[in-house]
This record gives sequence, structure tokens and C-alpha cells, in this order.
Amino acid sequence: MWVAIREWMLADQEPPLPTVGSVLRSVGVRVSGIVAVAQPDAPDAITEIGTTLDASPQFVEYMLSGAAGPARDVKIHAGRRGRQSGAELVLTVGELRFQVRFDGSARDVPAGSRVVVRGQLSLVADYEWEAFQLGDSRADWQVRDVVALDAGGAMVDLGHDVDR
Repeated sequence: MWVAIREWMLADQEPPLPTVGSVLRSVGVRVSGIVAVAQPDAPDAITEIGTTLDASPQFVEYMLSGAAGPARDVKIHAGRRGRQSGAELVLTVGELRFQVRFDGSARDVPAGSRVVVRGQLSLVADYEWEAFQLGDSRADWQVRDVVALDAGGAMVDLGHDVDR
């Protein structure tokens, strides 16, 4: 799976730019995108979509289907009052878990429902776990490929076949 590491994360060395064959330990992967109801019998799956052979990894999108954890509204604090800026939940796909950020409200996605999420993947910043009280979805990921981006940052091809 192609996952973005944002330029500011690399500048802060959180994480440092990985190398092929290395393992990113205890990191979270987020999909920001569109959430839709899945068929109740839809299997858990991660499917790469919308790519061509010559497409850059930064444009790869995925469809993830699985079980939604409890969703919570995300607020942006501006002055004395905050405003809603979408919602987040943890999606369980087989034995893997992903942070999901989507437009809408937490009430739009009941906990335990089967959903499909379409979007691009990125690493969750280390500080976000405590700062935003995210549900834990961290795992160890094997780095299969690394592509530095011209605008900064990098794309890493991650696999979950990590020796424990």
C-alpha cells in the first residue's frame, strides 16, 4: 500500500525517511476520504483503485472495506467556539486497523456497521495519538519501496508481513 509521509514529518524526523527493508514500528495509517455503507456480507478487503502502470504513487487511491469502530466528531477550535470539521473512526480490515477521517458527522456511521472507505493513505503524526485522543490503530509495517516526492515528503509502499 502506498502511504504518504508528509514533508513536515520528515523535517521533524518523525519518522526519519525509511529505507527499503526497514520496519516502521508502531505507526498508524490514515485514509482520508469518502465513507459509504457496505453490503453486510462484503468481505474485509484493501483494494488499489484508479491507477495506471505509469501513475505516480502519490495519486494512488484505495478502497478499504471492514467494520467501523465508534466514530467521533472532529472539531476545529477557532476562538471561543469550535466548529465541526468532519469525523474520525477506526476501521478494522481483517487483523489491521486504520484511522479514517471523513466529511460528515459521527452519527452518520454507526459503530459495528460495515463500511467502504475510498481515499488516499498517509501516516498519522506521532503527536496526534495523545493530542487528539485517537483510537489506537498502530502497527508495525515493512517498507517495500520508497519514492521521494519533488515537493517534499515521500511515498512508502508498506506491507504488513512483518517478522515479529
